[in-house]
Amino acid sequence: QKHYSPGPTSSVSGATSTASFWLRDSALDTTKTASTTWYFNNNMGSDIGIDSQFTLYSASTTGNINSSTTCYAIGSGISCGGMQEGGTAASSTGATFSTSNTASTSLSAISVVSSATGTTNTFSELVGWNKDNPVFKNKSAINASSTVVATYTYNIVDSYASSSAGSWTGNKIVKVTSSSDTEGEWVDITQVTAPGSLSTDDEADYYNGSVILSKDAGSTTAGDDAVWVQDGDTLTVSYYGCGTSCTDTTDSSTIISSTTATIDFAAPTITVASPLDGTITKDTTPEFTFTVADSASGFTATAPLTYVSAYVNMCKATTTEFSYANLGSKSMTITVALTPGTNWTTANTGTCNDGGSDRTGGGFNVDGTTVTTTTTGTWHGSSTNYKIIVSDIAGNQKKIDGAAANFTIDAQAPNMTSAITGKKYDADKDTQAPYTLTGNDANDNFSIKVVFDESLDASSVETTDFTVDGVTPDTVTVAGKDEFTDRLVYLGMANEIAHNSKPVIKLTGAVTDRVGNSLNDKPSGVTSGTDNSGSATDGIADKVTATDGVKPTISGASLTTDLIKKSGSAVLTFNSDENMKDNSNTIAEVCTCGVVLGGGSAGTASSTKLAVSLTSPTAGKATFKQTAFSATGIYGIVINGKDVNNNVGNSGGTKITSEDVSSQFTTTTAAGANAIKLKKWPLADHDGDGTLHDGVSVTINGVAETVTMSGNAIDWSENETLTMTFSSQVLATDTVKVTYYYVADAQVVEVDISKPTVSSFSPADGSSSQNRRPMIGVTWDEDEYAGDTYTTVTLTKAELKDPAGTKTDVLANMSTSDSKNFFYRPTEDLAYGDFTLTVSAKDAAGNEQVNKVGRFTVKQRALTKVSLLPGWNLISLPGTPTNTAINTVMASTPKAETILTYDPTVAGGWLSAVRDSSGTLSGTLGAIDAARAYWVYTTNNDPIKVDIPGYEGGAQQLPPAISLVKGWNMVPAVSITGSAVGDTLDSDTYFTGLSWTRAYGFNTTTDVYSSFIPTTAADTEVAIGKGYWLFLSKAGTLVP
Repeated sequence: QKHYSPGPTSSVSGATSTASFWLRDSALDTTKTASTTWYFNNNMGSDIGIDSQFTLYSASTTGNINSSTTCYAIGSGISCGGMQEGGTAASSTGATFSTSNTASTSLSAISVVSSATGTTNTFSELVGWNKDNPVFKNKSAINASSTVVATYTYNIVDSYASSSAGSWTGNKIVKVTSSSDTEGEWVDITQVTAPGSLSTDDEADYYNGSVILSKDAGSTTAGDDAVWVQDGDTLTVSYYGCGTSCTDTTDSSTIISSTTATIDFAAPTITVASPLDGTITKDTTPEFTFTVADSASGFTATAPLTYVSAYVNMCKATTTEFSYANLGSKSMTITVALTPGTNWTTANTGTCNDGGSDRTGGGFNVDGTTVTTTTTGTWHGSSTNYKIIVSDIAGNQKKIDGAAANFTIDAQAPNMTSAITGKKYDADKDTQAPYTLTGNDANDNFSIKVVFDESLDASSVETTDFTVDGVTPDTVTVAGKDEFTDRLVYLGMANEIAHNSKPVIKLTGAVTDRVGNSLNDKPSGVTSGTDNSGSATDGIADKVTATDGVKPTISGASLTTDLIKKSGSAVLTFNSDENMKDNSNTIAEVCTCGVVLGGGSAGTASSTKLAVSLTSPTAGKATFKQTAFSATGIYGIVINGKDVNNNVGNSGGTKITSEDVSSQFTTTTAAGANAIKLKKWPLADHDGDGTLHDGVSVTINGVAETVTMSGNAIDWSENETLTMTFSSQVLATDTVKVTYYYVADAQVVEVDISKPTVSSFSPADGSSSQNRRPMIGVTWDEDEYAGDTYTTVTLTKAELKDPAGTKTDVLANMSTSDSKNFFYRPTEDLAYGDFTLTVSAKDAAGNEQVNKVGRFTVKQRALTKVSLLPGWNLISLPGTPTNTAINTVMASTPKAETILTYDPTVAGGWLSAVRDSSGTLSGTLGAIDAARAYWVYTTNNDPIKVDIPGYEGGAQQLPPAISLVKGWNMVPAVSITGSAVGDTLDSDTYFTGLSWTRAYGFNTTTDVYSSFIPTTAADTEVAIGKGYWLFLSKAGTLVP
């Protein structure tokens, strides 16, 4: 063999195989010499008679030896016809001599003598004697005290081992190397009968050896019995011979002979011309052609089927079914073809067993008629597997089968199976697999749906192919999803289809399936296609009578009231445009009934039946009772009307398409449950089938998302959410949209048995206020559930109790703009102390909440303190005091001796006041307000304590605006927001709108000015209650 592979999995690291070789050299054959002695003693009682037989092999038998003949065999106690009593047989002196395997130690020479009292006996060979059966006999008697000695030379099975056990251990005779493993391995060899044989022979001139070929680069260690090989390597076997002697361990360094082989890792290639994987064809005798190629060891072109086998549907192709476009040692193009007149769909003869060769002929038994459904359509015929197996000379194998080698024979034309009126196609109705036969049907009284048993070639379908009760349709649409793709044909009619109509649809033209099987009329002379009409002369190919699928139209729904209180009820009436069935079916069984979904808290997506009674065949009514739907909440009623042909029409559901809810995903959200807030309530079981699930769909970036709902998925409270489990994560950048249905107002009932609640009081309950004229009010919460439209109340009581215990009815004083928030403001100051506001209110359903109480306290306003230190202080007031007279403002600082302010608008610019001997501050400065900053000189740290009311809502005063001049100004740090003295502000923010270049503050502790200038960085330079020198490049107005 000139090519070898490391094994059938040569692509796997570490794969191995064994390479064998044979050599011929008679010099390797060796012989050994031994003798066997028989001892006889006096105990035998008599001599050994003439013609007694002797044999060296215990298994030796001939026709001359029988049970009555004395025979002496080597080995103690071994008899070949009867050992005379007292005789003793001795073992051979040859340690390697075998008494049981005649072929392994064949004799090459023998002589036999006996000795008795100095005489020599003669022996003759038994008839049939040979080297593997040396039987002999004595010619004269042998006395009892003599010996018989056989001396002989014999062969052995020679084996030469470089290290392991063998006949001649330590002899390095044959070495195997490769291009990658030049060190290689010394290989053991054993004497065998002939080249290609592994049977041992002690006399032959042939020797066999083998070595492990390994793809593992680690197989380069001497003595590991493996040679590392790579693809394309040359493998060399070198024969060195025995050297000076085959019976010693003197090695030869001279190569006597060598031979080579090539390492071939690569498996052959298979290129299929036809049928390609996934092929669907109507041809029942398709061409099965493929090319096999191998650039290394290749093939034997004269025996291609030694290397190639092919199967179709587990049926092995017979030798006569193969033909060849070219046969070469590196490439073969092969075609498998059945006997003319035999189809692949024909039953096989013999057995198809995917590997055996029991098939003798016939077809391949391919199924061409069974209906097969997939997610891309439906056709006739089952998917059939073919298999090609090819091996190269080196033994590398390639196989094509399984998922990569399938085809389908569609041997049957389509069939028109059914039709139903009143159905058109709506691709958006059902967007999630698995799709159903009716999943994308929408109601349309101008359309008929025709169903075929397999997918059609849409281009073969035209309006002129059909008639509906003799009328040609206006339009035709071929549609469907999943297994129903191109199986559904929708015929659009010019006139509305009547209720209860069952028209006959006829195929007057021809349509074909995807592979070209035609459904057409077959009058005389037409030989192709299939006619399913039952007659070849009726001018049609197929016909079917439609069922009535026109749903009744439900209209005129009206409620006697849409709000019911405890024990209340609302009567719902409606009409239908055709007769309805009055039945007691459940929702699942499909009923003429109301289908109710709603509540006021968490609930499932399952609906509840509302019984309907028919007031006429085309009118009905239902009574919605609070006792049946007891929880406060909102309830949507979808009306189902079932006609005599079991078509169900309904009303109430309004579709919201692609509501954008992306803003609810602000971060990456893992796959799982998400509570989505929806805008329209109550949610609707739009088709009245008992569940909301089929009425909700989600897209992410325009792609349909698989969502599920379980448990209490609907939150009917004010949260207004629907919890859906997403199968994908949602990114903050994704666009998420929800399509759903809600119930229109005319069929919505709100149940309210809950009292309104107070959400807040003003002033807040338990709070205190320094405002003696606070806003007094109450806010009511009557928004109790999703989609609540009755959220207002009527205030029935408002009573204020003052600190003296006097109660005043203020109900008439309360104002409201929304009937939720009620308020009034006292026109006079309230007394200091605790007040109690008691209120009651009634909602639209008459539920009244009484005597809810809110408490607040009016406290005297604390004086504002501005800290002073001994020395000069540059300060300001955070707001204008109640009384600005200088001696009133400075009453708490008797040690303040001098007060100055700078006003560039007055003559001299400075105003001052100095404390006189009577303790009164007097001078040109008579008042202190929030429009200026002041220098205050004091000898202690008594703070300024002053009543500053601040700016209240509704106060008839303007916020401060301080005019400043170009140049230096002395400015206050004022706050109208109630900031505390000492709170800091950013200087650029405080001086917004001014063209200022520098400002100074003053630190009394250090008697040092601090300078700051405009900056884009945030700072805290301005402190409430401090004063500042500010330089402006132009006049402006400070607006604190």
